[in-house]
Amino acid sequence: MMTSFVMMAATVRVNTRSFRAASRTMSRSETMPTGRSASPTTTSAPMLWATRTRSACRTVWRGPIVTTSRPLLARMLAMFIPWSSRGVSFGQGAGCGSVRVYHRQPWLGMAPEPDRTSLRDRIGFDAGAARLEDALEWAVRHGFRYVDFNADRLHRLDAWEAERVRALRETCARHGLHLGLHTLSGVNVAEFSACVSEGVDAYLRANVDLAARLGCEWVVVHAGYHFSSAVEARQAASLERLTRLTAYAETAGPRLLLENLNAEPAHAEVHYLAHTVAECRPYFEQIRSDHFGWAFTVNHAHLVPEGVDGFLDAFGVERIGEVRLADNTGEYEVHLRPGQGTIDFAALFARLESSGYRQHYTLAFGGKADKLAARDLFAPRA
Repeated sequence: MMTSFVMMAATVRVNTRSFRAASRTMSRSETMPTGRSASPTTTSAPMLWATRTRSACRTVWRGPIVTTSRPLLARMLAMFIPWSSRGVSFGQGAGCGSVRVYHRQPWLGMAPEPDRTSLRDRIGFDAGAARLEDALEWAVRHGFRYVDFNADRLHRLDAWEAERVRALRETCARHGLHLGLHTLSGVNVAEFSACVSEGVDAYLRANVDLAARLGCEWVVVHAGYHFSSAVEARQAASLERLTRLTAYAETAGPRLLLENLNAEPAHAEVHYLAHTVAECRPYFEQIRSDHFGWAFTVNHAHLVPEGVDGFLDAFGVERIGEVRLADNTGEYEVHLRPGQGTIDFAALFARLESSGYRQHYTLAFGGKADKLAARDLFAPRA
């Protein structure tokens, strides 16, 4: 019975110290969830990290979630978990550290970890502002593993009850779903005005906090925008804010992914930052944390002279945590179905996959039928 439970997703909460377990092997270059470096050796047993909390003392077994306040039991859970080749994903919130484990045998009640060599298995979709429960139900029904969603509009950042969070985490654990939270590009990360700046900081931290509560593995962020004036000041404010947010994310768990945004017409007053290679470069050069990566939006790259290949020539694939897919004609921002524009998707996939990219892809266009058709186009069933 113990073995069956610990092979499932576990949330470990302890009285004075909460322990989080890592995979059986961890290289010296990896970091702990707190952002501190691991010991300079490779371990062959589960590793435990401790953080101070003030949680109530209790042990609860609820479906695939294990909640315990006892350090000894937490340690036993970590020791008995039969880690898969991938290991675990982390989340943290309200004094709670979470561990999601993917076992090799789905009959135990956990879906197996997606096949990183299978393109079809790594294609997900952007659910936008749809109700998350509905998006996950549709993902499960059609065999998607990766879901990107937004917590504005229908989903209020300040209105996520604990029971709803618990149920969503159980759904993800049971079906092997991977969640990502997509912040709103309309919130100006390059803001420097008093009062408004504090609001932007609070908004970004709230997204990271919610992502941690839900067990999201990534949070898509943006560099903000300017009004054709004070451009350098906007760029500096944006870089400083994302640097601070990265430090915050290092303690919370989810990884930030900076999206390269779209170009606007030259005569427009408002322009997004980080829409060209030159504008993206300072972020990737100056924010060197493992918790800061890249959400490579292909259709946005297609709008600038350097194009898709120019972005990949400049930054490679190592820091890409998500590739976002839609088509366009290279003229202006629009999210068309593949084949309606001029992007060479065959060449794109060939380059990414041959370069060793093994993270997920996100379909960011059209309706549900369009997404299903595109997945079949990109990765036909075997």
